[in-house]
Amino acid sequence: MSDSQQPGAAGDDQIPPIPHAPSAEVPPVPPAPATPDAETPASADASPVPEAAAAEPYAAPEPVNPYAPPATTVPSSAPADPAPPVAPAAPEPMNPSAPSATPVAPAAPAPANPYVAPVNPYAAPAAPGASPAYAATPAYAAGPTGPSRFNVMGLVSLILGGVAFLFGVTIGWIPYVGFFFVLLALVGVALGIVGLIAKNKGKGLAIAGTIVSGIALLLTAIISIMMLMFVLSFSNTVDDFGDDPVITDPDGGTTGGDSDDPNALGSQNNPAAVGDTVTFTDYDGTDQWAVVVGTPNLDATADVLAAYEYNTAPEAGNSYIVVPMTVTFLGSGSDLPYMLLAEYLGADGQLYELSYADYPGSIYDADELATGQSAEVNLVFEVPSDSTSGSLLQITSIWGKDAFVALR
Repeated sequence: MSDSQQPGAAGDDQIPPIPHAPSAEVPPVPPAPATPDAETPASADASPVPEAAAAEPYAAPEPVNPYAPPATTVPSSAPADPAPPVAPAAPEPMNPSAPSATPVAPAAPAPANPYVAPVNPYAAPAAPGASPAYAATPAYAAGPTGPSRFNVMGLVSLILGGVAFLFGVTIGWIPYVGFFFVLLALVGVALGIVGLIAKNKGKGLAIAGTIVSGIALLLTAIISIMMLMFVLSFSNTVDDFGDDPVITDPDGGTTGGDSDDPNALGSQNNPAAVGDTVTFTDYDGTDQWAVVVGTPNLDATADVLAAYEYNTAPEAGNSYIVVPMTVTFLGSGSDLPYMLLAEYLGADGQLYELSYADYPGSIYDADELATGQSAEVNLVFEVPSDSTSGSLLQITSIWGKDAFVALR
């Protein structure tokens, strides 16, 4: 190329300078491919550029749209063989009439996948040939649950009914014990009904509890009533055993008691006197015990406390009394004196049992008596001090016959 064809050379065929794009930098124009026919020898005799071509202005490339989607290419299934290196072509003179290549915007990075776990840079490398691990989809929190349909009343009813049924048919035969399980089953039935009418609750437990409690209530009620009737019948039968006590005064007068007469001698309304002999019979009417009550000591607190150092003082307002008694066994074989039950009936109408204070001649310490043998025993009671006036001693045999003796 001659000096006249260089940009900026003087002459009429001077190539005008290339203008810049208004908003983008113009990339350099790549050289046009050289052909044998169009090859221009680098000599001074080269033909000049026509005026029309020289006068034509350079076309500026279109501006790049930054919001255009990235160009996508589909990779082939198998990698192609690398092409042999090509020697760079010699630079050619700039031809303003050649079309310029449009630059391609760089591809935008693909958005990150939110469901793929980040790579742990400290994790051990995967074994060769192992399949890549995929992150599990994160579990979503469960939504709010509705109110529970569990029936608590039904469960309690079922438990109470089961307990009442189990123990009612096993130990409910004990007199008066079965009534406790009747009450338990009744509560179970009531709770089962409450569970049935409860809203938004399961009915299965309530139905089962009501049925089980109802069956337990029926069985325990039948058992308890049967045992009550048996006890009452046995009590009436025992009352028919033996004869009423016989009262004999010191002068030898004898009077037979009459349990059907409330004013008979030896009754509460007409008690026997101190020194009278009270004779009790066994179940077939044979004499068994003869009892004589001596003069009582109605203020024996000091004597009882002095008898044994570990005896405790009576409660405030109370006092100890001591009642002497002679018992003779009249039956066959032998028996113990404490088979006779003795209780103190105060003026207040209350019955008081024997005290456990240690005192000489206690009825609990008396030996077993053979036929015709006697023992002197002492009965110790702790009673209110103001209840001694009009007090009585109630003596009861093992067969349920009793006699009253006035102490004052």
